[in-house]
Amino acid sequence: MNAIKGNSDLCKSSEAKKIPAEYLEWVISNYYDKLIPRKSLETALDFVGLKADDFADPSEELIEDESFDDLLRGMEVHDDGKNF
Repeated sequence: MNAIKGNSDLCKSSEAKKIPAEYLEWVISNYYDKLIPRKSLETALDFVGLKADDFADPSEELIEDESFDDLLRGMEVHDDGKNF
């Protein structure tokens, strides 16, 4: 090791984990699409120190800001009867 000016630390594995972001996106989207069970999501996220509970299901987050009636009220009617 002295020949390359190194030490035994070069022979030890790193504690860093490198996972492509695409993999995590794929796992999360597959869970949302109900293609994998929650346990698989938890296992994949646990490997990188994340929790499944940190990711809310987007289908549960749909909150309508305006009702359909509010949208209709916001439409203008011109003299010629055309809506814009």
